[in-house]
Amino acid sequence: MHCNRKAWASWQRSGRLALTLGIAALLGACSMSSGMCDAFGPSKSASIAVPQNASVDAVFACIDQASVSSKDHGSLFDSGYAIRDTQSGVLESKNYSTPNTGGFRLRAEVSKQTSTLKLSLRGAGAYCTDLGVDKEMARLASDISSCLQR
Repeated sequence: MHCNRKAWASWQRSGRLALTLGIAALLGACSMSSGMCDAFGPSKSASIAVPQNASVDAVFACIDQASVSSKDHGSLFDSGYAIRDTQSGVLESKNYSTPNTGGFRLRAEVSKQTSTLKLSLRGAGAYCTDLGVDKEMARLASDISSCLQR
């Protein structure tokens, strides 16, 4: 009987230790989630060929048109632009570089040298849930490509 009591006491200590470690891990993950989400959260990149005669303004106009045509999420740029520089060919939604921000955020870079448009889309919701970045990037790339071919 004495052995059973020792075993039971040991099991209780192990159980409490496991529970304490589990709670500590959960709390640690919650406190690190914003940083981890910014670094490793849902994102997608794509590259689109741009006709050589297309201006940066025309490419940005196609991005504008594609961003407001989303039926599920409204405009990507409801909050405005942080950067819209036709000289450098960079367009960035207002909160793209802001850490721990929910919703879709887009950065686009037009290269006249290589005639390409590089897109980078981030899309995190509460607790870093994926808002459907792959689907939204596919839609954006398709809509922008179609617009550029007109």
